Amino acid sequence: MSRTLLRLALAFVAAFAAKVSLNALYMAAFPVPVDGPTPPLHVPIWLEPYHESASLLCDIVPSLILGAIARWRTGPLAVAVGVLILGWHYAAYAIADSAFSSWALDIALRVSMVWTLGVVAGGYLAQRWMPDTSLERTRDR
Repeated sequence: MSRTLLRLALAFVAAFAAKVSLNALYMAAFPVPVDGPTPPLHVPIWLEPYHESASLLCDIVPSLILGAIARWRTGPLAVAVGVLILGWHYAAYAIADSAFSSWALDIALRVSMVWTLGVVAGGYLAQRWMPDTSLERTRDR
């Protein structure tokens, strides 16, 4: 297995692990119980209106991790991930609602755009923060 494929596989595993853990934390903190006591990890009342921002963070953080670890052609990788996420979310909402709706398309487009931008930003940030120590750059001129 080449080094690039290994890095891509590691990036997808790390992004998936981050997505699962952030979704678990989000589901423990933000859902409002209808009857009964509030869960122990529930956010305070004044933070409840920010559940959309927290949901957005549940998508942007794993995509940043994916782009930062992969660092391989982040533009095409971001487009591919965005299209896959768009298809996955739209199909999931369409199957759950048994109909194609503009609401499902809106949610799917939002999530895919966040993932696309996150992958590109993660790749850019990794290149900016990690110094290039190749022989070409360190040679005295």
